[in-house]
Amino acid sequence: SHTDKRYGQLLEKIKTMKNHMKIGDFAVLIQDYEQILKMLEKLKNVVEQDGGPPKEFVKSICGLESYIEEAHQRHLEAKQNKGEKLTENKQRAFNTL
Repeated sequence: SHTDKRYGQLLEKIKTMKNHMKIGDFAVLIQDYEQILKMLEKLKNVVEQDGGPPKEFVKSICGLESYIEEAHQRHLEAKQNKGEKLTENKQRAFNTL
């Protein structure tokens, strides 16, 4: 059905977001996050009937949050130890996240 298709697209986008987390592409992660939220909004009626957002969505958002915290810590340590910085575009995207 139509809702099953949208639910499948949501899961596929979550998988794509996890891949972008692995390669550290912050700019695309922002887009993935926004698209997932839009998809969830479109599935609002189904989500309310099911008693809340799908557990895959909750896991992915929690994973994204912990990933950002770890990346921030790594960035701070690298900055202190070696004076390494992220590129300007990566830094801007990271700050947006």
